[in-house]
Amino acid sequence: MSLSRLTKQNHLHLLLGLIVGSLIIECSFRIIELTLLWKVLPVAEISLFKPDYYSGYRFRENAEGIWTTENRTKIKISSIGLRDNEINNELSDMYRVVMVGDSIAEALQVDLNDTFQALLEKKIKKLEVINLSMSGAVPSVQVALMKHYGTNFNANAMLYIVDAGDFDKINTQNSSGFPKYMPYKESYSLDYSFRDNANYQFRTSKAGQLIYWMLSHSRLALIANSRKNRGLFPKKNIQNINVHTNNNESCSADLQATMNSKWDLMNSYGSENVRNVFLRDIAAISNKNSTKTILAMRNIHGCIDNNSQELHEFVKKILDGYDIDFVDLDYELYQLSNSYPERFPKDKLKGFKSSLGYGHLNEKGHEAYSEILKVKLKKFLML
Repeated sequence: MSLSRLTKQNHLHLLLGLIVGSLIIECSFRIIELTLLWKVLPVAEISLFKPDYYSGYRFRENAEGIWTTENRTKIKISSIGLRDNEINNELSDMYRVVMVGDSIAEALQVDLNDTFQALLEKKIKKLEVINLSMSGAVPSVQVALMKHYGTNFNANAMLYIVDAGDFDKINTQNSSGFPKYMPYKESYSLDYSFRDNANYQFRTSKAGQLIYWMLSHSRLALIANSRKNRGLFPKKNIQNINVHTNNNESCSADLQATMNSKWDLMNSYGSENVRNVFLRDIAAISNKNSTKTILAMRNIHGCIDNNSQELHEFVKKILDGYDIDFVDLDYELYQLSNSYPERFPKDKLKGFKSSLGYGHLNEKGHEAYSEILKVKLKKFLML
């Protein structure tokens, strides 16, 4: 047998070995997902997003898999690209609220039935909450999502879940992947220049669509994508999403004065800063669609103590000028935890297992949020 023929056979054997090995690995991961072993054994973490013309990115329709960061959960995206159940438009007697927010409202760390969205639907009869929320959805992305998608659902109310700290990042955030508020004629307006970005254009090309198809159908592709995004040996990284506790040492007069001064910039309704432009935009969306608007915010305060009522009332007064109802999530959570310390202990509302107290809301934290928003929505919708 010639050397060249042996070489070809070796190459063929190697190729067949790679194919068989890949099939074995692929089948192994899929078998794990079909059993309870997915809770403890290595799995291929789901890839959720695709490029979007309006918001920069959105969930891929019908994406399904396992989320592993902070806590393992099975995720299924709906046929219209929401982390939500399928929507039944024939239920005409329902009160419908469209919600948009960041990762707190997206809530990938808990089962869908344990999210504050689902709990609200259980606690308020005939209430349907449609969730547009996504990780990283800063105020500009939230406006784009509500304007181009949320208005399609004929909602009775629009609910925004906003981290006030995101307003401080507006002028420095990288806009390469999503819409951003940019200066325009002595004010600000949404800028969609991310569409001209080479990365966005590649992801929307046929080659990019092929990659997304592979991510939907191959566990090996998911593993490769995860390693590309996190590195070969990713470090454990728990994002600290603030749910404030009563810390008298941090509630200094200087800190409170700093937070007051930030919000004082909004005291004049004609002032064209990003906060005001955001409020103007969500009020305009509400007026155009004849709906009510609720803005639920966290991280308004530097910290929470019994002296936080003044800033709470000040921000509420500003939002009243835009006909926007207001929920101060941190302040309400502080009051709820003080009223029911055993049911809602301040240090156990976020995080999981060894990371309890740090990260995103856990099941108990979602129950607390549902209690806060239940009171507001029942009053707001006059239920």
